[in-house]
Amino acid sequence: MMKREYIEKTAQVLVKVGINIQPGQTLVLQSDPGNIELAREVTKVAFENGAKDVVVILNDPEIDHIRAKYADTETLRNVPDYKKEQIDYYLRDGNGVQMGLMGSHPDLMSDVEQEKSVAIALASNDVRNVIRKYIYEGTLQWTGTAVANKDWAKKVYPELDEDAALERLEDDIA
Repeated sequence: MMKREYIEKTAQVLVKVGINIQPGQTLVLQSDPGNIELAREVTKVAFENGAKDVVVILNDPEIDHIRAKYADTETLRNVPDYKKEQIDYYLRDGNGVQMGLMGSHPDLMSDVEQEKSVAIALASNDVRNVIRKYIYEGTLQWTGTAVANKDWAKKVYPELDEDAALERLEDDIA
């Protein structure tokens, strides 16, 4: 669990410096559920700094893992148009800004067939390509940050218990 002060300061930096939100802009915020406290604070800070709207898209790595274990490869590779259109809708008029708050889950897909892992990666890439298009055109304000979580912290600091490892990784990132 992130410290409240860390969450507040991180949100301020991400919104005011990372994306430099301007009045009237819409923030497209992609997050995983493990970062929901930070996503909420980013939403608040964005509105306090003039955002017209904040659209939060949650991507759950645990659900992705379950899908990878049980869905067939073709299903995993398929990206419905609405997923790409949702992001494009907010970015194409030039008033959208994008932020990602994602954590690392280094061993989550270790028990998934490689073919399925590749299918998920390619599908995710198709969605990210919508964002990349605007980045490459130079028309998108964007930022992202790696957010510490227990999975990642235990991988980096296996000698520490989960809470101590998480606190240490948060301090390292800060």
